[in-house]
Amino acid sequence: MSIRLLVGLGVLLCSMSAVAQNQSLDLNLNNDAVRLMYAGSLGDNGMGGLGLDAGFLRNRDKGNVSHVGINVTGDAGMRNLPTEVAVGGNLYWVDPRGSSEDGLAVALGLRFHSIFPQYNRLGVGGHAYYAPAVLSFADADRYSEWALRVNYHIIRQAHVYVGYRRIRVKFDDGGTGTADSGVHLGLKLNF
Repeated sequence: MSIRLLVGLGVLLCSMSAVAQNQSLDLNLNNDAVRLMYAGSLGDNGMGGLGLDAGFLRNRDKGNVSHVGINVTGDAGMRNLPTEVAVGGNLYWVDPRGSSEDGLAVALGLRFHSIFPQYNRLGVGGHAYYAPAVLSFADADRYSEWALRVNYHIIRQAHVYVGYRRIRVKFDDGGTGTADSGVHLGLKLNF
C-alpha cells in the first residue's frame, strides 16, 4: 500500500505544480526523521487564496506519515507583526513501523508564519492539526500534530529554521504511539 500511496502523492504533486503559484519546497530532518513537503497556491484574490500541500515524513524507528491538504490563506491583520495564516484540513495516512495497524485521519487545523519587522529576516511559525475519533479511520482512533519553529531568511526566497514537532496517533486497540517527536533543522525554498 505504501508504494501506491507514494506514486499517488507523486502524481498529485506533479499536477499541483502545473497549476500552482507561490510554490514552496520544505525539507527538515534530524538523526531519526526526514520530512519533505510541497505547497502551492491556486490564486490570490487580494485577501488570500486557496492552498494545496502534500508531504511525507519518514521516521526510521517509528514509521511513515503522509498527507495531502487544502486550506485558505491570508493576512491575519496584525498591524505590528506581519502574519500569514492558513486554515483548513489535511488527510493523513499513518503507517507505524513494526505494527500491522495503520490509519487514516482527516485533521482540521491551522498554520502561521510571522516576521518580526524590527528584525526583518527573523520569524516564527508553527502549525496544529487534530482529528477526533469521528474523523479517524482504519485502525486510527485519534490523530494530533503540532510544531513550532524559529526561522532566518537567508534571501527572500529561502529560509533556514530550527523547530520542534510532535505527532501522536491513538489506535482502536487502545494503544497510543508517537509517530515523531523532537527537534529538527530545516530549509524552505519559495519559488
